[in-house]
Amino acid sequence: MTTAVLIFVAGLFYLASLVSVNFGGASAARKHNAYVAALVGFAFQTAALAFRWWQTQRVPVGTSYELMETIAWLLVALQLAISLSLKIGLVGIFSMLPAAVLTLLPLGCPMFVSVMSDSPKSPQQFAAAHGILAAFSYAFLAAAAVFAALYLKQQKALREKSNSKMAKMLPSLQTLEKGVEALVATSAVSMLASIVVGAFASAGVEVGAVMVFKFAVGAALFSMQAILCAATLAGFVRGARLAKLSIALFVFAILMLVPIELRTVM
Repeated sequence: MTTAVLIFVAGLFYLASLVSVNFGGASAARKHNAYVAALVGFAFQTAALAFRWWQTQRVPVGTSYELMETIAWLLVALQLAISLSLKIGLVGIFSMLPAAVLTLLPLGCPMFVSVMSDSPKSPQQFAAAHGILAAFSYAFLAAAAVFAALYLKQQKALREKSNSKMAKMLPSLQTLEKGVEALVATSAVSMLASIVVGAFASAGVEVGAVMVFKFAVGAALFSMQAILCAATLAGFVRGARLAKLSIALFVFAILMLVPIELRTVM
């Protein structure tokens, strides 16, 4: 229950960060409040994952619930770091929406509390590494989707010749496009590494239907990531098309976590 409460509070702060700059204008004070709210939410989620780690004595990626929370945590960490390094108010504009959804979505499942109350044994080293790499892949893909959403918003603002503060605050289209490309490529490399490590982890272990399904989903996702990267490098997919495909790929990746969890708990 402690983990659920901490996660719920984190999700509320992420929503507060989102609301801070999306309703009432993107003033300097609102951007600061959005960053602080995201930082506080990040602290609560860090506490939740740390408690889970202490409770199970393993990295919290063993279940789809834990994986989703770790993905959200990594996404927020990326957004906080990027916002701080570029000195622009990215946090709260779009990034907190997927972060809040990923954080709060597991709480809506009736199995969440019972599954998170268990303390399964620590997995093998390869299995833990497989989960961590998969979480990184999802997080980078989520960040790519955020950059893609920012790209589409900036493109619309330029097309409409908007002089809004938010439009001026966003990076250039070229910067956002390069960010999407880099994040999608990094996500693909992480997923490939996850699949390779997962293959080592499954050696000598009885492979059931759930494991086969998880590997199939990972392989399908990596194939799409690789195809998108190749199309980008070849110049076939650029600009708005790249942005839309990146968002669609992230949505697909998250939707695939649902049948994985259903197969795990049933």
